[in-house]
Amino acid sequence: MFSFYIIALYAAMVAIKPTRKLALALTPWLLFACSYDWMRLLPNYEVNPVDVEGLYNAEKSLFGIVTAEGQTLIPGQWLDMHHNTLADILAGIFYLCWVPVPMAFALWLYMKKDFKTYLHFSIAFLFVNLIGFCGYYIHPAAPPWYAVGYGFEAIKGTPGNVAGLGRFDELIGVGIFHSLYGKNANVFAAVPSLHAAYMLIATVYAVISRQKKIVVIAFATICAGIWWTAVYSLHHYIIDVLLGIATAIVGIVILEKCMLNGKRGKKFIDKYMEYDCFLILYYDDESQIPSENEMKEYILDLVEDEPHPYSISIFYCDSKYDRDEVISNYNVEYRLYMTDDDTIKSLNVSYKGDTSKNHSLI
Repeated sequence: MFSFYIIALYAAMVAIKPTRKLALALTPWLLFACSYDWMRLLPNYEVNPVDVEGLYNAEKSLFGIVTAEGQTLIPGQWLDMHHNTLADILAGIFYLCWVPVPMAFALWLYMKKDFKTYLHFSIAFLFVNLIGFCGYYIHPAAPPWYAVGYGFEAIKGTPGNVAGLGRFDELIGVGIFHSLYGKNANVFAAVPSLHAAYMLIATVYAVISRQKKIVVIAFATICAGIWWTAVYSLHHYIIDVLLGIATAIVGIVILEKCMLNGKRGKKFIDKYMEYDCFLILYYDDESQIPSENEMKEYILDLVEDEPHPYSISIFYCDSKYDRDEVISNYNVEYRLYMTDDDTIKSLNVSYKGDTSKNHSLI
């Protein structure tokens, strides 16, 4: 299981100070990867019966296409019969974007120091996945390629299948999708389609964070392309795609309007973002503590070199205390608050032993 290697790497990054900040930022993505991998331990078909025929017949009833011969086909079957080279290439390109583009978007937000959007997006990505994983166990369902190729009996341990995406591999001469689907954790996980959800989440947060129009258009195009490819390649029914879209929307609304919009949610985000801005300056003698004006200049210079959108806490503490004891034993704390656009809001100084001396420097 690849999750053990990821956890080992994560632990190493946390242990090493220069990479600790990045490791904590990647926590939602670590949980996503491990949660997906751990589903191998208890396959969903061991929890509930697999829906093969019911979903196929529902798709045919709702979206069936009648051929000239009078036969009713599901859309995926009809598209599979009418595939062409250009469509196969586009399908492969769109489907390869399903996770790499959202991860690249998250990295972009992190690198440009839009930490608030980065955290909201990353947590939303994880939360929607967890909802989807619950759906896998509540209603295990076979993809259309399974119903078409194997019939309506659920055969446990069936290996993954590239289905229509195999044509892309043949065209480029590289077994990309054969490699990916050969490691599929479970083929009976078609409902909801999380392929349909991922780029929708990225598109929504691109709009929320006011990215350039070209970025939003590109994301929306990839998103729609993945929806089409899911059906074109026989990997998902239209029903799966619609449920995947609904999962993303419901997950984002619950997260933004309920979980992260309350006092505890906002406090969690603020505390998470403040990790990078916790500085301890030790002294052996109180005479070594700089004056307030000297600290003010130091902090303003620090912000100019490394802008951060929320706050910086600087503690002066006796050298005999370690990091975990600083909060209880510090002498002086300087706390800088900033707005989303890196404008200084306030700079406060607090004295542990004499709160009457606490005041604002800006």
